[in-house]
Amino acid sequence: MALLWLTQAHTAESGIQGHMGDRRRRDPRYKAEGGQDVYVDQVLFGERRGTFVDIGCNDGIHGSNTYFLAQVRGWQ
Repeated sequence: MALLWLTQAHTAESGIQGHMGDRRRRDPRYKAEGGQDVYVDQVLFGERRGTFVDIGCNDGIHGSNTYFLAQVRGWQ
C-alpha cells in the first residue's frame, strides 16, 4: 500500500499521469483507476514473479492495483 501511495504522489508531481492513461487505453489488462499498475510495471521494468499484498479490493479486477501484476507478470 505504501508503494502504491508513493506512486500516486510521484505521478502527480512528475506529470506522467497522462502518459500512463495513454498506455492504459492501449492495454485493457491494466485495471487501476489512477494508473498505479502502469507506473509500478514501468518502475520495475516488467519484473516477473514478484510478491504483493492486496488488502480491501472490490472484486479483485475492476480498479485493482494488482490485477495486472498477478495475471500478466505472474506475481503472487
